[in-house]
Amino acid sequence: MSDNNLAGRAGRWSAAHWKTAALGWIAFAVLAVVVGSMVGAKQMKPWAIANGESRRAEQILDQGNFNIPARESVLVQSRTQAVDTAAFQAAVGIVVQMLAHQYDVTNIVSPIDHPNAGLVSPDRHSALVQFDVAGKAEDAKDRIAPMLTAIDQAQSGAPGFLIEEFGQASADHELGQRFDGDMSRAEVTSLPLTIAILVVAFGALVAAGLPVILAFSAVLAATGLNSLVSHIVPTDQQTVSAIILMIGMAVGIDYSLFYLRREREERYAGASAHDALLRAARTSGQACSSRAPRCWSRWPGCSSRATRCSPRSRWAR
Repeated sequence: MSDNNLAGRAGRWSAAHWKTAALGWIAFAVLAVVVGSMVGAKQMKPWAIANGESRRAEQILDQGNFNIPARESVLVQSRTQAVDTAAFQAAVGIVVQMLAHQYDVTNIVSPIDHPNAGLVSPDRHSALVQFDVAGKAEDAKDRIAPMLTAIDQAQSGAPGFLIEEFGQASADHELGQRFDGDMSRAEVTSLPLTIAILVVAFGALVAAGLPVILAFSAVLAATGLNSLVSHIVPTDQQTVSAIILMIGMAVGIDYSLFYLRREREERYAGASAHDALLRAARTSGQACSSRAPRCWSRWPGCSSRATRCSPRSRWAR
């Protein structure tokens, strides 16, 4: 048979050297993951997701190298106690004391010590304690966890009050934690469920496992390569990793199943196992083969005499 295109030549070589192809791909995927993990991903600048005048303003601030720390606020609120009462001031004192023991906390502003700072609500039942996180603002989310723990401890020490922390660093930290948890759960549950569904569909563990293994190895390799490329084109690591996982698993498994389907069509049409594999490789970009059996139904993208329906279907002639 003719295998005059790149896909056909690649399929022919892979079929003749399947051990080299399989081991070479595994080695490439492992190497990409290891090197990508060692190098790490370069995160894009915060202004990269903005546009218009706001993007320009963020770029000017970034180029100016201003040392603007991340500002966090702690809400102290009571339905019954006002700021002037001893109980409310004691709750604020607990918050200030817990924050003062944190290594990366600077510039603590208490509503008690700074009554004219605008940190007390008009009804005087709510007040803010503000502080800065030392270091760069974009790195504050990696150092905010001990402060969140300290605020939780302050809440335990003042059960009659609502004590909550909020700011860009704490929000980014919580979003990152939730994202990592969701991704880990998806990785743990999606692979076994996918394999189980394919085992039921194929009735064979090898046929079900190969598409999943190929797709997942491609996801790992792409994630490692993305870390390398990010040093040339900075990226949003969390977002891109999620896209690689979702699209990589979906497209990888679907394409593997499509490849198996094409190979079976060629086998039914009379080709040997070797020739069927090469024909499937050479025509991997086509929806169906011109050698497939004729059916009464016609599928878009196929010739009028070919179809993707099963040779054993009741519609087959």
